[in-house]
Amino acid sequence: MNTEVEFHSFFAMSLDGFIAGKDHDLSWLKPFGGSGEDHGFLDFYNSCDALLMGRTTFDVVKSFPDWPYKGKPVFVATHREISGHNDVKNVSGDFANIATSADLSKYKRIYVDGGNLIRQAIEANLLNSMTISMIPSILGQGTRGLDPINRDLKMELKSTRTFQTGIVQLVYRFPQN
Repeated sequence: MNTEVEFHSFFAMSLDGFIAGKDHDLSWLKPFGGSGEDHGFLDFYNSCDALLMGRTTFDVVKSFPDWPYKGKPVFVATHREISGHNDVKNVSGDFANIATSADLSKYKRIYVDGGNLIRQAIEANLLNSMTISMIPSILGQGTRGLDPINRDLKMELKSTRTFQTGIVQLVYRFPQN
């Protein structure tokens, strides 16, 4: 394992634990984006050299009017071909194999995006930190933010922030074995 590569996640989650509404709907986040505050995302994003996202996340993001990741290498964990984006490359295998692949080993800090992929990184004990922006909304259904993992895990609280939008942001560091 290349221990020089770090993996970090940053995502919004409703109070009842969803990262997307029914049918991957993200419209519930719009009222919080109009405040002019990016809730620290740009600083986080700029601190990362590349992105690694799951296929479902990629399919949602590629439907946006503008591709938000111009100029940054993007890797999608999938067994299916990626089309329509020349700056996107697919990688496959379990998280540990992807994390140590030649494609990712040249980067220092990688943004991991997508609930299933984040779970895999946690299970592989390769996620260094997780930033969760708790959105003051209850969705009732949708895509769960964190699927169950196969063990108990205690994390270290690194920081908290509150915003005028009502968002509470939690940054956790994962113990690395």
